[in-house]
Amino acid sequence: MPPIRWARSKWQVIWHVVIPAAMPEILTGMRIAIGFGWTTLVAAEMIAATAGLGQMVLNASNFLRTDVVIMGIVVIGVFAYVFDLLMRYVEQLDRAVERESLEAGVREGMAMPPRIIVLLLAVSLHRRARATGSPT
Repeated sequence: MPPIRWARSKWQVIWHVVIPAAMPEILTGMRIAIGFGWTTLVAAEMIAATAGLGQMVLNASNFLRTDVVIMGIVVIGVFAYVFDLLMRYVEQLDRAVERESLEAGVREGMAMPPRIIVLLLAVSLHRRARATGSPT
């Protein structure tokens, strides 16, 4: 007997199952990457740029302008904090969607969120199809 196909294509499985299941990790990676990117941008401005916050702080430190150095560091920190807050907000939105999915599953008598169940079914069907030699 051929395996039951829950999705029309592999792209639908990826779009509707894999990406939503991986979204928390994707957003956490983006949050970390934004922090590293911001740090790298400021460092690159200090080394090779003629304008920017990093260059402003470096020039001010060369001319002993402590007030400009401190204000530049504060501005850099505020921007980094705002970026972090934005990513945390996006992560909370994703968690709210996951929580709604879980609550919908519980209301329907399921112990796990529906998209996790679909992911497990897709994986098991794919394994069964590979074991029997049927195309997926």
